[in-house]
Amino acid sequence: MTALLKPTRLRPAPVLVPAPAPVPFLLTFILGARRVLVALVVVGLVVLAGGYWWTVQTQQHWAESYQQLQRLTQHTRDLEWATAALEGQITPAQPGGLVPPRPEQLLVLPQASPRLTTPLPAAPVTLVALPLAY
Repeated sequence: MTALLKPTRLRPAPVLVPAPAPVPFLLTFILGARRVLVALVVVGLVVLAGGYWWTVQTQQHWAESYQQLQRLTQHTRDLEWATAALEGQITPAQPGGLVPPRPEQLLVLPQASPRLTTPLPAAPVTLVALPLAY
């Protein structure tokens, strides 16, 4: 009676799977080439992004360095002017570090002779006969 109470398990019928057809060589080659090209494109994009980042960083660094150079140049001019003012070479009314010339430094040139103001002869006008059409 115990055999009647136990459910019997039925085994499913085996499913027959056909053997896979051989994959053509050309198809495997194309799929492999596709994988390689996708990898190369990804690497190229990473290199391109890195080059762009480097370009932006270089330009920002150059701009900061140029501004610092401009500040230092202006500071140097201010210091040179202040040093010259302290040494008495210039007065505050003469900005730019200019020193008035001394008489022994001046050049005196003789006055040029007057020029003749005669009008130039007019050039003769010649008419060129142009063809009627090209």
